[in-house]
Amino acid sequence: MARYSPDLGDLWEGGATYSIEEEDERPNGSFTITRATLEAGYQVGFIPRTDRVRYGVTSWATTKSPEALEYLIWACAERFKGICAYVGFWKDEEGVFHVDPSEHYDTLKGALHYGRSFGQLTVWDWANMDEVKVPVKEVI
Repeated sequence: MARYSPDLGDLWEGGATYSIEEEDERPNGSFTITRATLEAGYQVGFIPRTDRVRYGVTSWATTKSPEALEYLIWACAERFKGICAYVGFWKDEEGVFHVDPSEHYDTLKGALHYGRSFGQLTVWDWANMDEVKVPVKEVI
């Protein structure tokens, strides 16, 4: 399995998104991840409702360790391959890395709808390279 590690640029910028690419020709479920370079659409973190409600989690995994971050990205990709097409991380103001599976949506309406459903505070706007706040009320 080819390895992609978060490089220093990813760490310095405070986040990155990676595409999970399953290798169909191999029966052992191999996959690779590559840095996503999307130019449009919106990225929405995916946290199953049962995890949010039952365990009170807002991210699939967290760490302050850059060394542990690579492992958590690969573990998240392994867990969610075939369910979500992407995995990524972002760094909060306290220096904590948050690792989450995610999905890409073409429209802002769809992204905000699913962002709200998944309990996200923001979605990522690829065209503007900025976050968009998810409103509390239903998007019409």
